[in-house]
Formats: sequence, C-alpha cells, structure tokens
Amino acid sequence: IQSMSGGYLGRVHELLTALPADSWNRRNVTVQVPQQWIARWEKKSQGLSAETLTALQAMACIEEAATVDLLEHMVGEEGVDVALDAAIDAGIVSVIAGAYPPQLQFRAVEDKSTVGGTVGPGRRRAFHQGAHKYYEARGDKAQALVHRALSINSHDEAIAGELAAAADSLGASGRWREAADFYRLASELSATTDQQREHELNHLEALVASSNVRAVAHRARTLDTRKPNMWRDSLLGYLAIHQGRRIEATSRFNNAELDKNAPDDVRAQLASRKALAEIANWNPQGVIDAAADAARFGGKNSEPALAAGYIATVAQSALTGKNVEMPAQPGESQVLAQRRHMALGWIKLANDDPITARQELQQLPREEGATRIDVWQIAWLARAEFLLGEWDDAIATVEKGLFQADYYGIDLLDPLLLWTGAIIAQLQGSYSIAASYRNRLVIGNDAFTIQRVPAAITRMVTGLRENQMLEATRAADQLIAMDKQSSISHPGLWPWRDLAVNVLLNTKRLDEADELLSVAEEDADRVNNFGLQARLVAERAHQALVLGEADRGVKLYEQAIEMMTTSHMRPYQGRTLFAFGQALRRLGRRRLADGYLARAAEVYQSMGAHAYVEKINRERRAGGLGPRQNSASSLTTQELEVAQHAASGLTNKEIAAQLFLSPKTVEFHLTRIYRKLRIRTRTELPTALAQALRE
Repeated sequence: IQSMSGGYLGRVHELLTALPADSWNRRNVTVQVPQQWIARWEKKSQGLSAETLTALQAMACIEEAATVDLLEHMVGEEGVDVALDAAIDAGIVSVIAGAYPPQLQFRAVEDKSTVGGTVGPGRRRAFHQGAHKYYEARGDKAQALVHRALSINSHDEAIAGELAAAADSLGASGRWREAADFYRLASELSATTDQQREHELNHLEALVASSNVRAVAHRARTLDTRKPNMWRDSLLGYLAIHQGRRIEATSRFNNAELDKNAPDDVRAQLASRKALAEIANWNPQGVIDAAADAARFGGKNSEPALAAGYIATVAQSALTGKNVEMPAQPGESQVLAQRRHMALGWIKLANDDPITARQELQQLPREEGATRIDVWQIAWLARAEFLLGEWDDAIATVEKGLFQADYYGIDLLDPLLLWTGAIIAQLQGSYSIAASYRNRLVIGNDAFTIQRVPAAITRMVTGLRENQMLEATRAADQLIAMDKQSSISHPGLWPWRDLAVNVLLNTKRLDEADELLSVAEEDADRVNNFGLQARLVAERAHQALVLGEADRGVKLYEQAIEMMTTSHMRPYQGRTLFAFGQALRRLGRRRLADGYLARAAEVYQSMGAHAYVEKINRERRAGGLGPRQNSASSLTTQELEVAQHAASGLTNKEIAAQLFLSPKTVEFHLTRIYRKLRIRTRTELPTALAQALRE
C-alpha cells in the first residue's frame, strides 16, 4: 500500500476500498489496482504509441531508477528516448533534476502500479532478462543476479543459493537493507521448505541489522513457531525487547533454550540479546552473566561478545560505581564503535560528567543498522544537554529521537526521551507539549524497568513542580516499591532518591524520608559521587527545616550550594537556590531570600525556563521584594496575574494550576477583580483590564 500510494491519503483510501471490507481479515492479501486508477490511466494514455507504452511498461517493472540505456536493454530496441518524449509531453513521466545520466520517473505514483498490472509474465520475463544483460555488461553482479532471478518463473535452488551468498556479502559490508531484499528474493525462489525458512530468518536478521524493527514485526507473524528453534526464538525475543514487551521477550528466550542442538554461534547471539534484555530490565548481574556466555560460545572477540561486553561495562559501573574508560577493540566495526560510545557516554553521565558524556554521545555515524543504537545515544544525549542547561538543543534532540523511534518501531526507549522532554517543556511554560509528553508515559506491567523508571521519575518531578502532591506521592511510592523488588538505586544511574525524599518530607512521612536519605548518602559516599552528595545535602537541609532546626538547615543549604558551584549541572543549581530562597523567605529573612531567589532566576533564565523564572519572581514579590509588574487600577499583584490569565481565556482550574493556587482561591480573586474593575461578567474582563492597564 505504501509503495503503490506513495503515502497519499486519497490513494490509500482508494486502495483500501478496492476490495470488500472482509478481505482485509485474511492473511497475505493481494492489493488490487483500483478501477478508478485504471480509468484515469486509460484516459491519460490515449494517443500514446505502442513503443511509448512498452517503454512505460519496462519502467513499471523495476524498482531502481530508470535510465534510457537500461530501458533500451529491457525493451530490446533503440530509440526509447524518442518514445518517452511523448510520455514526458503528456505529463506522465518526468526527468529527475540533477541526475546524470538522466533518470526517469512516473509523475503520479499510482501510474506505476497501474501500468505494471498490464505487463504479462512473458513480457515481464523478457524485461528482466534485458536488465540482467545491462547490469552484467556494467559489471554490477548484484543487480544482474536480481534481474536474472526475477526473470525466472519457477523455484530454483541454485539461484536462491547465489542470492543468499550475495546477501551475505552485502551484509558483511554493512549494506543490510540490500541484503534483506536479496534474502527475501532467495526465500521466494527456494526449492525446499527448509531452505525457504533459513532464508526467511536471514531476511529478518538483515531487517533487524538495518534497524527496520517495524518490518520485522510485520513479517515475523508468518513464522512457524511450533517447534523450538534457538535462532528463530532469539530473533523474536530481540524483536520483543525493542517493542517494549518484557513478558514476551522472556518467554521467547526461554523457548530458545529448549533447542539443544543449536550451534555455538547461535548461542552466542542469544546470550548477547539476553544481555540487552537484562539491561532493559535493569539486572546488572544478569547482564554480566549473559556477556560471559556470549564470549564463551562465540569467542571473546566475536561481535556478539563485544556487543554484550559494552553493555556489561555499564552494568559493572552500576555495581561498583567506578568511572571506567573503554578503549577501542581490535577489528571493531562502526556499529560496535557506536555501541562503545553510547555505553561510555551513559557511564560518564552517571558519574556527573555531562560534558564528556555529550562528547561521546554526539558521535552518531551514518552506518546502516546504527539506528537502534542511535536512539539509545540520542536519549542519553538529551539528558546530558538537559543537565548542561542546553534546553533548546535537548528538546530538538528529544524530538529527533521520538521520530526515529516511531519510524523504526523502537518503542522501548520512548520513556527515556519523554522523561527529558516533559520536564523541560513544563519549565519553559509549554504546558500543552508537557502534557502531551506525559500522556504518552502510560506504562503497563509488561514494560521493562528502563521504561517504568523514567516514567515514574517524570510524574514525580512534574507533580512536585505543579504542587500535585498526590501524583508525586504515587510516583515516589512506585519507585520505592520497584527498588525493593530489584534495586534501581545504583548511584548516578537513576536520579530518583533525592526527589523521593523531597516528596516524603513534603507529605510529613519523616521516618521514611530519613531512612531513604541515609541509605542514599551511604551509597553516594561509597562511590564518591560529588554531585549526588550535594543534592543529598540539600535534602538534609530540607529535612532540618521541616524538623524546626532552622540554623542547621540554613548551614546545610549553604554547604550544598557551595558544593554545586563547581558543577556543570545548572538545573540542580537552580533547584537548590530556589528551594533555599523559599526557605529563607518563610523564615522571615526576606532580603537574604531575595538574593538567592534572584540567583535562581538567573540560572533558569539562562536555560530558557521562562515559566519557572516567573514562578520565582512571584515568590520574590510575595516577600515584598523582587521585580514589580505594572499594577492595574487597585489590583494587587496576585489579582493582576489572575486577571491576565482569565482575560487570556484560561479556566479557573487552569489558572489555579499555573499559579499554584486552589480553584476556590482563584474564584475569590476574580470576585474582587470584578468589583474593583466595576464589571459583572468574565466576557467584560479583557476590555476592562486593558483599559485599567492603560490608565
């Protein structure tokens, strides 16, 4: 449907309605050319010569770009250029600008399918035989083989074997998309069922290697899964990981283990894929064990062993807290090098070194098959840019990652990207975008830990910032429960415990907060993570103030801010400055509070968090200091803010969320505003407020 319609909605609808509705319930539906396409073609092709129609039929039978030389070989005659001039004059064919030799294409995408449907098997065979001779004369063995295969009307084991060998060669050189096409054709020409199944699996492996997970998911439905087969079940488990289906991945890998006759290279591939599943489910020791199996079955320098080894390095860093280096391995491919950069960037990020992390994660080679790793890199790159305060870049990186993940069907990593995007959008005041990101973070029980953790952290952070404590508390409790089931508290890897302590303190669960904070401090000290230690000192300060120990709390906040002065992570600096300023204002130390709040506003302003800057300025005005807004008539500062939001069309509930007030308080303010502006209805407010501001 995609190739026939070009993705145009009207053409797609015509294809879908060309068959009875119940036809689409069957497997392997043959999509038919709609009658309206045929009618349109008959009308536009009237008056074309037989030579022109034959040349157009040849064009319709090939996937590659059509040149005059190729078409002359296909039709077996010269003068095709003259014949095609008439098609160009009729607006049926166009010449691709800038290509040499000139390349031709149908102007209307549906014409290619329509014309192709008029080519009988004999003429089609002759066309491909001519194309075979053309490519053979040019020394293009791969394309020559394809057209020789397409010129055959029956199964041929020998040609299927040649296609598979050519696919092996293409894959070895990194041309996985072409390799997938060759394996598919080999499968179609296979003379035996066993040979067909082998080429089908190779076809799916090549699609995986080219990162086309969506195509794999579509084609995998036709596989026979009745008997255990390690190769097939390993591949299906790998597919389930990328789709974010934890239970299915586990089941597939368990079925794979039932195949006791699998060769060692297949066992090595299975172990490497299990390493990915273990890191996705955040089981560091399981990753290390799987990587050891990959090396045992495949050899320590095999691709499965090296791929699993890089993931295992992340797991080892999580367990030990050590900041490691990862030199290039002998014979390392581009895709393996990308895995190494991704793993190293992740480790640097966990060790509070976002500058080095960004340097590693920005290295995105344009090799085929790199997209699966691209999305991992992009997710952590967005996180590094967030920590460095480069928020416009981070949002662009998030959107790039979400596009690639959606295009290729890699659902696993959406939460990692949405985590960063939702928090930045909220702080920048892009509330509809933030809500859109959060709405996509609905995670089921079948999800991997690497999906569930960032989703919960996002709900906790955004809940805290919007004063939605019920949402924040639920997320914190979920993380605490997950940590008890399978530890997610390896210092630096998942920054959640200091935030959870904040939630527990705000909801007066003081004993739980103290217990969680003490454990977090021990872990941070054990691995000597200075940035995490500073954030935990800030939470100790918060705890002291909740307990009424004002002097101790102030000293701890000052210590935390001093510790953060050497940090490159501006969001943490801004968060601590704001929290300290709020605490000082509530202690009645207004001028000192305003100084810290002003510093917090500068940090957030530098990151483009305009909505949060306004929130900080409201805090400053509440203390009787800070920047002033123009007052309107006799409105107070908060009444003016409520009035402006109401005049812009926001509901009371929306105003309450933005100003961190209750809807009843907003209603109270509006009553006073109406009285002061001498109006009775909300519809009068925009005009009355504008007049008051002018006065």
